[in-house]
Amino acid sequence: MASYYGGWAGPGAKFRAVVSYSFNNYRDDAVNLKARYYVEVSDGSAFNGTVLKTSWGGTVRLYGQGIYADTGWCDWGDVGYGHTARASIAADYTSYSGAYHRSAVDGVETVGAPEWQPYNISGLEVERQSDSSAKLTWANNAHAARPYRHIYIDQRIDGGAWSNVADLTNSPTSWTASTAPDHSYEWRVIPNNYNSSSPDYQYAGPVYNTPAPPRFVSVARKSNTIVTAVLENSSNTATSLEYQTCKQGSTGWGDWGESTYVDGLVKTFDVDLGGGTFKLRARNKRLHLDSEWAESDSVVTICPPMAPTLLTPASSGVIASNEPLVAYQWRHNPYDGSDQQKAELAISTDGGDTWAVDDVVGNQCAIIKANSYGVNRQVVWRVRTKGADENFGPWSANRTFTVRQRPTVVIEQPADGFVITDVPISVKLTYIDQSGTVQASTLTITRGDETVFTKSLGKSLTTIITTDEWVPVDGETYIINVASRSTSSLTASAKRTVTTKFRLPQRGNIFVETDPATGCATVQVRLSRDSELAAAVRLDLYRVTETGRIKIGSDMSDGAEVIDRFAPLNIECTYEAVTTSGTGAVNTSTATGIIETPWWFIIYDGGIAQAMWEPSGSRTPTRPSDEIVELDGRTWPLLVQSRQRSLKIDFSGWVESRDQARAFESMTFASGDKIYKGLSGDVFHCSASAKIDEEYDGFEDYSASVSVSITRVDGGEV
Repeated sequence: MASYYGGWAGPGAKFRAVVSYSFNNYRDDAVNLKARYYVEVSDGSAFNGTVLKTSWGGTVRLYGQGIYADTGWCDWGDVGYGHTARASIAADYTSYSGAYHRSAVDGVETVGAPEWQPYNISGLEVERQSDSSAKLTWANNAHAARPYRHIYIDQRIDGGAWSNVADLTNSPTSWTASTAPDHSYEWRVIPNNYNSSSPDYQYAGPVYNTPAPPRFVSVARKSNTIVTAVLENSSNTATSLEYQTCKQGSTGWGDWGESTYVDGLVKTFDVDLGGGTFKLRARNKRLHLDSEWAESDSVVTICPPMAPTLLTPASSGVIASNEPLVAYQWRHNPYDGSDQQKAELAISTDGGDTWAVDDVVGNQCAIIKANSYGVNRQVVWRVRTKGADENFGPWSANRTFTVRQRPTVVIEQPADGFVITDVPISVKLTYIDQSGTVQASTLTITRGDETVFTKSLGKSLTTIITTDEWVPVDGETYIINVASRSTSSLTASAKRTVTTKFRLPQRGNIFVETDPATGCATVQVRLSRDSELAAAVRLDLYRVTETGRIKIGSDMSDGAEVIDRFAPLNIECTYEAVTTSGTGAVNTSTATGIIETPWWFIIYDGGIAQAMWEPSGSRTPTRPSDEIVELDGRTWPLLVQSRQRSLKIDFSGWVESRDQARAFESMTFASGDKIYKGLSGDVFHCSASAKIDEEYDGFEDYSASVSVSITRVDGGEV
């Protein structure tokens, strides 16, 4: 109840107007309002029947203290909360003296709402949006007297304890929860105000998210065809398991088969796969929600093996007819890892029209059979094997070999024990081959354990070993070996033992004179006068160095000379005189010489440039840089190396005359081949250029030095 009072009015005695409000029958949206108007006379006042005029009820006579013109409680009707009730009244009179007195009041009352326990929300629903979110929606039932100050949302996961996850204000009607896969979620919602919370929670859920996939721990064979799959499966939301199987074929893995379903949270199951190599995959399910597939390793059940691998005889191979036995070998190839229990070897000699089959019991992957096949017969063979499974696997591919007659080779000439008295040596072969022709032969001559001569004969059955190829030593024993290969791939060999006993021709006595000023050696050869030796009909002269043997004189006469311009400097070289008798016998004599000189030379087309050595210069050998190449499929890069080389020589020297200096100028201008002769024995083809530094002390006193740059180039023997 609320009252509003006007001011006290009157001469000595006092009165005032009063408005009172009373609230009854509070409801959610409105309250019943009653109003009362009256005049109050204060204590001690005595009006003695004064006439008071009121704005609500006419006139009334006032006497002593009390209430006058009381309307009692009048029903104003229902007033909504937040609305205003207003009553403006006044009471007034005029005294005998003519004084005017008035009491007025403006009673303005704003109706306030009470705050009672809020009503529950209604229509709470939840919609799963994805594995990461779910949306709650509801209708609010708040009223002015039952407002929502907070809406509390609790959540529990996988049936665990409730925990508050949201405190909402401003009365929303929806909220989105954050979720995660492989969990279930429940929610409860309750409004609250200053008075209390709603009497009950409203519940939503559970919502189940996509199950986590299982993980295979092992797939193992339980019996011949049944395997046990053991999974690590701890999904919170799975209600069943779906699995499929896949079989490996000859061309690879096939397609996944039909699905099989097992109720519950499955951690192990058995499946009969039949025989072969298999894989399994499984996934957890909950209604339409499927986890990712989890795939097992392969497992092999009892099944027939693959076709075996044939080893020997080799495909398209050849077996000699004189070989008494043929060894057939293969490799068992099981799918299931079981050892070979039995094998069948099938052999055909008519191109596969008919087959003879041999049984092999046990795990021996080989059988030896007699070579009873005719010459030039083609033999086709194949094998199939059986393991733990009762059935054989497929036959291998056919493999063919041919039986051939081994060829025969005979050394007709020279005969065994033949004494060779002259050269060249003639060799003649006889070759017999029923299964082919000679493809290639190789002749080898040995002395003891040493091979002294080798020659490829190709398809020829005759050859002559000339003195340019090889010269036997007199008084030695040699073995002539011949190895021949047939077009059938078979081989044959023969050998002969021969000895040598030559009447040697006259020796060539060698006389060497060296000229340090020109860098040349003059070599003269004179025939010996020994009556026990045969007359020499040919005389040849060779220079022998560490780089090789070079003929420098051909078919020389007795006493003839050779000027060796390319003899090395300051190192010993050997000259070899080879004489030949009329019978072809050869006699060899040697002599050494050394050109000791401080000069070095460059020989060019038109002359020789020479300079005196000075202790300065450089020698630079190089090889092109290696290249590092990275190749796909290789762990480490590949080193690519060149075989080419480079040699550059830079040095200086001095000359004694203008002519010697001009020779270097002419050498630089000269085209064509140039030969360098160095102080340490180098003799090689080169490219060369020179720089000449001249000094004059009068016209007659001349000196000069030269700086030469030399690069070695490819060329023939010098």
